[in-house]
Amino acid sequence: MFNIDVVFAWSQALAGRVIREAGNDNLAQIDMLHQILFVPNPDKVEKATLTTFLTNPIRAAALVDLVHTVANSNEFSFYRAPVF
Repeated sequence: MFNIDVVFAWSQALAGRVIREAGNDNLAQIDMLHQILFVPNPDKVEKATLTTFLTNPIRAAALVDLVHTVANSNEFSFYRAPVF
């Protein structure tokens, strides 16, 4: 599922939604992504890991990659229904 073009296009669209709804703040974006995909906010360890991922000069591309990675996580794939 990770490399399917449809999933990557969905990740781009979801990243755009996250930016529109949460603005440019990394922590707000991470909270919004978790609320959309998993319902609860990430814990402190998850948030620190995800924030580190976003420390990239090309933030929009990093956010798309982050959404793509989280959407392909075992937790999302096996425990949550897709939100399209």
